[in-house]
Amino acid sequence: MEMEGHHQKGPHSIEVYLKQAAIANPHLTITYQDPQGEQIIFAGSTKKLPPRPTEIKPHPYGIELGRLIQMLSSTASRTLLRFLVDEFSCVGKKTALKIIEFARKQSDRQLSDRSYPAHIAHAQAAALHRAIQKTRILAPRTDCIVPIGEKALLEGLHKKLEAAFYTGTTRPAAAYRGNPFQVEVAIAYGHPGEADVEVDAGGHMRRTEAHETSAAEHLIAQKDEPVRLLRFANRVPLL
Repeated sequence: MEMEGHHQKGPHSIEVYLKQAAIANPHLTITYQDPQGEQIIFAGSTKKLPPRPTEIKPHPYGIELGRLIQMLSSTASRTLLRFLVDEFSCVGKKTALKIIEFARKQSDRQLSDRSYPAHIAHAQAAALHRAIQKTRILAPRTDCIVPIGEKALLEGLHKKLEAAFYTGTTRPAAAYRGNPFQVEVAIAYGHPGEADVEVDAGGHMRRTEAHETSAAEHLIAQKDEPVRLLRFANRVPLL
Protein backbone atom coordinates (compact mmCIF):
# COMPACT_ATOMS: atom_id res chain seq x y z
CA MET A 1 0.00 0.00 0.00
CA GLU A 2 1.38 3.40 -0.95
CA MET A 3 0.60 6.53 1.09
CA GLU A 4 1.74 10.12 0.82
CA GLY A 5 2.70 12.05 3.93
CA HIS A 6 5.34 14.07 5.74
CA HIS A 7 8.13 11.89 7.12
CA GLN A 8 9.40 13.20 10.44
CA LYS A 9 11.51 12.14 13.39
CA GLY A 10 10.76 12.60 17.06
CA PRO A 11 7.96 11.50 19.41
CA HIS A 12 5.31 11.35 16.64
CA SER A 13 7.44 9.42 14.15
CA ILE A 14 6.87 6.06 12.51
CA GLU A 15 9.88 4.72 14.40
CA VAL A 16 8.35 5.52 17.78
CA TYR A 17 4.98 4.07 16.74
CA LEU A 18 6.65 0.83 15.65
CA LYS A 19 8.64 0.68 18.89
CA GLN A 20 5.41 1.00 20.87
CA ALA A 21 3.82 -1.72 18.73
CA ALA A 22 6.84 -3.94 19.44
CA ILE A 23 6.42 -3.49 23.20
CA ALA A 24 2.80 -4.68 23.05
CA ASN A 25 3.60 -7.48 20.58
CA PRO A 26 6.76 -9.15 21.94
CA HIS A 27 6.27 -12.10 19.57
CA LEU A 28 6.87 -9.89 16.51
CA THR A 29 10.10 -8.89 14.80
CA ILE A 30 9.64 -5.67 12.82
CA THR A 31 12.11 -4.43 10.19
CA TYR A 32 11.68 -0.81 9.09
CA GLN A 33 13.61 1.14 6.45
CA ASP A 34 12.97 4.87 6.23
CA PRO A 35 13.02 6.98 3.01
CA GLN A 36 16.72 7.75 3.58
CA GLY A 37 17.59 4.04 3.57
CA GLU A 38 18.26 3.79 7.30
CA GLN A 39 17.10 0.44 8.67
CA ILE A 40 15.83 -0.28 12.18
CA ILE A 41 15.08 -3.76 13.49
CA PHE A 42 12.80 -4.29 16.46
CA ALA A 43 13.60 -7.88 17.38
CA GLY A 44 10.99 -10.04 19.10
CA SER A 45 11.60 -11.06 22.71
CA THR A 46 9.66 -14.34 22.55
CA LYS A 47 8.88 -16.97 19.92
CA LYS A 48 5.62 -18.01 21.58
CA LEU A 49 2.61 -16.80 19.61
CA PRO A 50 -0.45 -15.49 21.48
CA PRO A 51 -3.46 -17.85 21.46
CA ARG A 52 -6.17 -17.37 18.85
CA PRO A 53 -9.21 -15.67 20.48
CA THR A 54 -12.58 -17.44 20.54
CA GLU A 55 -15.77 -15.73 19.37
CA ILE A 56 -18.40 -15.46 22.13
CA LYS A 57 -21.81 -13.92 22.71
CA PRO A 58 -21.95 -10.66 24.72
CA HIS A 59 -21.84 -10.94 28.51
CA PRO A 60 -25.03 -9.70 30.27
CA TYR A 61 -23.18 -7.42 32.67
CA GLY A 62 -22.59 -4.03 31.12
CA ILE A 63 -25.20 -4.48 28.38
CA GLU A 64 -27.09 -1.21 27.87
CA LEU A 65 -30.88 -1.02 27.91
CA GLY A 66 -31.07 0.19 24.32
CA ARG A 67 -28.87 -2.65 23.15
CA LEU A 68 -30.99 -5.15 25.11
CA ILE A 69 -34.20 -3.87 23.48
CA GLN A 70 -32.54 -4.13 20.06
CA MET A 71 -31.50 -7.70 20.76
CA LEU A 72 -35.02 -8.63 21.93
CA SER A 73 -36.55 -7.31 18.72
CA SER A 74 -34.08 -9.05 16.38
CA THR A 75 -33.55 -12.43 18.05
CA ALA A 76 -34.64 -15.67 16.42
CA SER A 77 -35.43 -17.17 19.83
CA ARG A 78 -39.13 -17.87 20.40
CA THR A 79 -39.15 -17.56 24.21
CA LEU A 80 -37.49 -15.26 26.74
CA LEU A 81 -35.78 -18.24 28.35
CA ARG A 82 -34.16 -19.30 25.07
CA PHE A 83 -33.25 -15.69 24.32
CA LEU A 84 -31.24 -15.33 27.54
CA VAL A 85 -29.51 -18.69 27.07
CA ASP A 86 -28.82 -18.36 23.34
CA GLU A 87 -27.94 -14.66 23.02
CA PHE A 88 -25.61 -14.23 26.01
CA SER A 89 -22.49 -15.96 27.24
CA CYS A 90 -22.23 -17.40 30.79
CA VAL A 91 -26.05 -17.72 31.08
CA GLY A 92 -27.43 -21.21 31.59
CA LYS A 93 -31.02 -22.27 32.12
CA LYS A 94 -30.93 -21.86 35.93
CA THR A 95 -29.41 -18.38 35.70
CA ALA A 96 -31.94 -17.36 33.01
CA LEU A 97 -34.86 -18.50 35.21
CA LYS A 98 -33.50 -16.42 38.12
CA ILE A 99 -33.26 -13.35 35.89
CA ILE A 100 -36.83 -13.84 34.63
CA GLU A 101 -38.14 -14.30 38.19
CA PHE A 102 -36.47 -11.05 39.33
CA ALA A 103 -37.89 -9.23 36.30
CA ARG A 104 -41.35 -10.72 36.78
CA LYS A 105 -41.57 -9.28 40.30
CA GLN A 106 -40.72 -5.81 38.97
CA SER A 107 -43.06 -5.84 35.97
CA ASP A 108 -46.45 -6.67 37.54
CA ARG A 109 -45.78 -10.36 36.85
CA GLN A 110 -46.22 -9.82 33.08
CA LEU A 111 -43.04 -11.66 32.17
CA SER A 112 -42.49 -15.39 32.08
CA ASP A 113 -39.97 -17.81 30.65
CA ARG A 114 -42.34 -18.32 27.68
CA SER A 115 -42.76 -14.60 26.87
CA TYR A 116 -42.15 -13.80 23.20
CA PRO A 117 -39.02 -11.55 23.06
CA ALA A 118 -40.22 -9.30 20.21
CA HIS A 119 -43.46 -8.47 22.10
CA ILE A 120 -41.78 -7.37 25.32
CA ALA A 121 -42.62 -3.73 26.06
CA HIS A 122 -40.11 -1.05 27.05
CA ALA A 123 -41.09 -1.16 30.75
CA GLN A 124 -40.71 -4.94 30.80
CA ALA A 125 -37.35 -4.70 29.06
CA ALA A 126 -36.24 -2.17 31.67
CA ALA A 127 -37.28 -4.60 34.43
CA LEU A 128 -35.36 -7.35 32.66
CA HIS A 129 -32.32 -5.10 32.42
CA ARG A 130 -32.42 -4.36 36.16
CA ALA A 131 -32.88 -8.05 36.93
CA ILE A 132 -29.73 -8.91 34.96
CA GLN A 133 -27.69 -6.54 37.14
CA LYS A 134 -29.09 -8.07 40.35
CA THR A 135 -28.50 -11.68 39.34
CA ARG A 136 -25.21 -13.39 40.08
CA ILE A 137 -23.71 -14.44 36.76
CA LEU A 138 -20.42 -16.16 36.04
CA ALA A 139 -17.51 -13.84 35.22
CA PRO A 140 -16.82 -13.24 31.52
CA ARG A 141 -14.87 -15.90 29.69
CA THR A 142 -11.32 -14.85 28.98
CA ASP A 143 -10.66 -17.03 25.93
CA CYS A 144 -12.20 -14.29 23.75
CA ILE A 145 -9.50 -11.81 24.78
CA VAL A 146 -5.75 -12.24 24.39
CA PRO A 147 -3.85 -10.41 27.11
CA ILE A 148 -0.14 -9.87 26.56
CA GLY A 149 0.59 -11.45 29.94
CA GLU A 150 2.84 -10.07 32.67
CA LYS A 151 5.83 -12.20 31.65
CA ALA A 152 5.71 -11.26 27.96
CA LEU A 153 4.94 -7.60 28.73
CA LEU A 154 7.95 -7.33 31.02
CA GLU A 155 10.12 -9.09 28.42
CA GLY A 156 8.99 -6.51 25.86
CA LEU A 157 9.86 -3.65 28.19
CA HIS A 158 13.26 -5.10 29.05
CA LYS A 159 14.00 -5.55 25.34
CA LYS A 160 12.80 -2.14 24.13
CA LEU A 161 13.36 0.27 27.03
CA GLU A 162 16.44 0.75 29.18
CA ALA A 163 15.39 1.31 32.78
CA ALA A 164 16.46 0.58 36.34
CA PHE A 165 13.22 -1.02 37.53
CA TYR A 166 10.39 -2.96 35.88
CA THR A 167 7.11 -4.32 37.23
CA GLY A 168 3.68 -5.23 35.86
CA THR A 169 0.26 -6.57 36.78
CA THR A 170 -2.88 -7.87 35.08
CA ARG A 171 -6.40 -7.22 36.37
CA PRO A 172 -9.14 -9.88 36.32
CA ALA A 173 -11.43 -9.78 33.27
CA ALA A 174 -14.50 -7.52 33.42
CA ALA A 175 -17.27 -6.52 30.98
CA TYR A 176 -18.27 -3.18 29.44
CA ARG A 177 -21.36 -2.89 27.24
CA GLY A 178 -21.46 -6.66 27.19
CA ASN A 179 -17.90 -7.01 25.91
CA PRO A 180 -15.24 -8.64 28.10
CA PHE A 181 -11.97 -6.77 28.52
CA GLN A 182 -8.83 -7.01 30.60
CA VAL A 183 -6.44 -4.31 31.77
CA GLU A 184 -2.68 -4.77 32.00
CA VAL A 185 -0.25 -2.23 33.44
CA ALA A 186 3.54 -2.18 33.52
CA ILE A 187 6.13 0.35 34.64
CA ALA A 188 9.68 0.93 33.39
CA TYR A 189 11.46 3.42 35.66
CA GLY A 190 14.81 4.91 34.68
CA HIS A 191 16.64 6.93 32.02
CA PRO A 192 17.07 6.31 28.26
CA GLY A 193 20.47 5.25 26.97
CA GLU A 194 22.45 6.38 23.96
CA ALA A 195 21.66 4.79 20.57
CA ASP A 196 24.40 2.69 18.97
CA VAL A 197 24.73 2.96 15.18
CA GLU A 198 26.51 0.60 12.80
CA VAL A 199 26.73 0.31 8.99
CA ASP A 200 25.66 -2.90 7.26
CA ALA A 201 27.28 -4.54 4.19
CA GLY A 202 25.07 -2.49 1.86
CA GLY A 203 26.24 0.79 3.32
CA HIS A 204 22.97 1.46 5.15
CA MET A 205 22.93 2.80 8.69
CA ARG A 206 21.43 0.37 11.21
CA ARG A 207 20.80 0.96 14.88
CA THR A 208 21.61 -2.00 17.08
CA GLU A 209 19.03 -3.80 19.18
CA ALA A 210 20.52 -2.62 22.47
CA HIS A 211 19.45 1.00 21.81
CA GLU A 212 17.29 0.73 18.74
CA THR A 213 16.62 4.33 17.82
CA SER A 214 17.26 7.83 19.09
CA ALA A 215 13.59 8.59 18.43
CA ALA A 216 12.74 5.86 20.94
CA GLU A 217 14.28 7.95 23.70
CA HIS A 218 11.11 10.04 23.57
CA LEU A 219 9.24 7.04 24.93
CA ILE A 220 10.80 7.49 28.37
CA ALA A 221 10.20 10.58 30.49
CA GLN A 222 12.34 13.52 29.50
CA LYS A 223 13.75 16.08 31.88
CA ASP A 224 10.69 18.33 31.61
CA GLU A 225 8.06 15.62 32.16
CA PRO A 226 7.56 13.34 35.17
CA VAL A 227 6.23 10.34 33.25
CA ARG A 228 5.42 9.11 29.75
CA LEU A 229 2.22 7.06 29.53
CA LEU A 230 1.75 4.59 26.67
CA ARG A 231 -1.79 3.32 26.03
CA PHE A 232 -2.72 0.29 23.93
CA ALA A 233 -6.02 -1.25 22.80
CA ASN A 234 -5.90 -4.79 21.38
CA ARG A 235 -2.10 -4.51 21.17
CA VAL A 236 -2.32 -1.37 19.01
CA PRO A 237 -0.71 1.89 20.23
CA LEU A 238 -3.18 4.73 20.86
CA LEU A 239 -1.64 8.03 19.79
